Amino acid sequence: MLYSGDGADDVKARTLVALLGQINKTPFSSTLCAEEQLGYMVKTTPDATEDTLVRFQVFIQSTRSTDDIEARITKFLDESLGKILRDLSDDEFAQHVQRLVSDLEQEPSFLGHEAQQHWASILDGYYAFDGRAADIAQLRATTKADLLDFYTRAIHSSSPTRRKLSVHIRPQALEPGTEGERVTDIVAFKDALVAAPRAPPARPLGVAST
Repeated sequence: MLYSGDGADDVKARTLVALLGQINKTPFSSTLCAEEQLGYMVKTTPDATEDTLVRFQVFIQSTRSTDDIEARITKFLDESLGKILRDLSDDEFAQHVQRLVSDLEQEPSFLGHEAQQHWASILDGYYAFDGRAADIAQLRATTKADLLDFYTRAIHSSSPTRRKLSVHIRPQALEPGTEGERVTDIVAFKDALVAAPRAPPARPLGVAST
């Protein structure tokens, strides 16, 4: 996972990572899965709703070594994705923006779906019930230069502000190699982690007196 360092309540950051994920989705899977046959499952997903930081996630299920997988992912993101973004025409960029806007403008098809959206805003602690409207307004104001700046700052491996978390899940039958350290005491491992401060709610939650 690549973290941008921006809070999930940052409207501009979360719309940029959503836009980047949409543009990258097909080229990433077709190149690393179909052409290079890197793994059985190859996908990327942007996320800014279940964490305090905006993040760009890459999932790979493969029999290859983790060093090889990470090197090829980094090469694609640094070279191929960068070229894709730079070569985007104004019309192509506008089409990607409009596709996201259309998805956000789509009304819930049934009451349960609408309730899920509201509960998601409650459970994440931001209470940003008008988040979709804010995202739509921000997307319409987004430029290609904004996206390239975000890519350079948060995705490219040369960026000093990029934050990366790599998780490797290996079968128990395999002995740990030199790729990392096996965690045997989960409690001690979690106790040593530093929790990020939770972002303040977009709206204060007040209780009306009766």
